[in-house]
Amino acid sequence: CPKLVNLPGSTWYPETCVSNLSASNDTCNLVCSSGYELSGSSVVDCTDDGWSGTGGIGVIPSCKKQLGEDFIDKINKTLFGVNASMLFLLDESGSVAPSQFEMEKTFAEAIVNAFPLSETRTAGVISFDHNAFVDIELTESSTCDFQSRVKAITYSGGGTDIEKVLNYALSEVNSNSLFDTTLVCE
Repeated sequence: CPKLVNLPGSTWYPETCVSNLSASNDTCNLVCSSGYELSGSSVVDCTDDGWSGTGGIGVIPSCKKQLGEDFIDKINKTLFGVNASMLFLLDESGSVAPSQFEMEKTFAEAIVNAFPLSETRTAGVISFDHNAFVDIELTESSTCDFQSRVKAITYSGGGTDIEKVLNYALSEVNSNSLFDTTLVCE
């Protein structure tokens, strides 16, 4: 993989990521300086096809200047006093590397940490490959319990069945969402 470049507000680790070509299976981590925010995944893996992160092959994350408005505060103010449910679908199929699956889990944990769970804000997780599994029901209202249960989800690396996971997701939302209306697909 080609050398990565430290742009203003960003530093790649280990240093060999910017000083040398990387070999297949090498991993590089991007750290943003104060006043900058991450756009994309903080981790990329060198594959035979090039750098790969959560954005896909060839999508390199970057650090961008923060806009000043605190996005998390804005969302929390919008959701204040409103029932809300978040359902995460984690792809653990063979098309996703184990390190990318760990990034998916980290993302779910970070979102729930930013928007803490309560009686009026719940979250759940469905992981999928050729099967779909409700790992955490959409009724989970404890941030700590959610995060520890996400950490325990294991990678399988099987095939991919999107239709199955979407049907499971629809069923989970219809059965357990905090919303007053039920979602119906025709």
